[in-house]
Amino acid sequence: MIMNIFTSLDEFFKFYEIHKKALAEKDPLFADFVFTVHWYMVKSPEEKPFIALYEDNSMIRATFFSCAEVKMKKLIATENGTRKYEHSPDLPVYKRAYTFQALYNVSEDFFNIVTDALFDYPVDAILLYVYKEDYEKLKSFLGQNKLYNYYANCYSHAFEGEIGHNRFDSMRLILPNTLEEVFQPFHKKKQHHYNFRRVKKVHRIAKTQLNVQYKYISPSSEIQETDLDIIFSDIEYIYKNSWQSELNSDNHKEKLAFLHKHKKLMLLLVYADGIPASYFYGYVNNGEICESWMAYNSEFSPYSFGLIALVQFLKLCIDTQIKSIEFGGTTHKYKKDLVNKTEPIHEIVVFNPTSSMSRELKLIKRFYPKALI
Repeated sequence: MIMNIFTSLDEFFKFYEIHKKALAEKDPLFADFVFTVHWYMVKSPEEKPFIALYEDNSMIRATFFSCAEVKMKKLIATENGTRKYEHSPDLPVYKRAYTFQALYNVSEDFFNIVTDALFDYPVDAILLYVYKEDYEKLKSFLGQNKLYNYYANCYSHAFEGEIGHNRFDSMRLILPNTLEEVFQPFHKKKQHHYNFRRVKKVHRIAKTQLNVQYKYISPSSEIQETDLDIIFSDIEYIYKNSWQSELNSDNHKEKLAFLHKHKKLMLLLVYADGIPASYFYGYVNNGEICESWMAYNSEFSPYSFGLIALVQFLKLCIDTQIKSIEFGGTTHKYKKDLVNKTEPIHEIVVFNPTSSMSRELKLIKRFYPKALI
């Protein structure tokens, strides 16, 4: 089996543009894999890509990993549903290749060649985060060839006080036909924040006391560049004035511009008396929101503008026939209460047998089963 291996995006996209027509004729869905690669690198520009591509007469096989030198961190606290870490001198710096659901028609022979190529790259360990079908298949490959030491387990449960990493179940809201149906499970829970009467009351109070306005962007929206810049700057303003900015940073402008350019952006922005108050936006693919983000300006905390943005975003999705919203693994209560379908994430870590760190990494994984390595 002969593969093309790419370790730079420019190299991969140049190849793809040259062969785009032939690849599309063989497999029209392969374009989604290409977009996934590009999207991940927009979100994590500091990482280096490793893309393997193989074609035979009937099928395209591909996989994408992001590679980086990583300093392991220890979980110290959870605040507002977001995990906080600190560096520990007892934990190593190591090189890893990481993938989250970026495997495309992977066979046993293809997986073995990719694994060897990554270890020659070199990396100390390969991290694969996948859903159950791919997990069982990959675990079977590893069990049969017995070439590598590996760790495999379901990674869907939260952990307390361990070394770890914030990736849990896939958490989705399958959207019904009306907004009222979304909140139907909370109809008899009068004090619940998703009781629909309470939701409407929150909205009514905000509109009574403030001039509340909305801006929308959907995949089909045609917007002037100057208007886009204002919207993206307003989102940055909200984020910097939210509690989230104290815990982590995010490259919103780059993500938003990329999604809008590729007609995959669904966005709801809320203003209060002309001031950016909250937002909710998502990445749309094949009629589903595949990832989503929300924040509110802390200046307006008493008015629950986070809830208002969420409700208006749900309405926008229903009106435009979006089928579901992926909230992602989370400890945020507003997400956990709302989802109606979950799918466990599984983890496989393959250790490089030639790495001097292999034994140390295996020991860490043995004593901290949910360690990110």
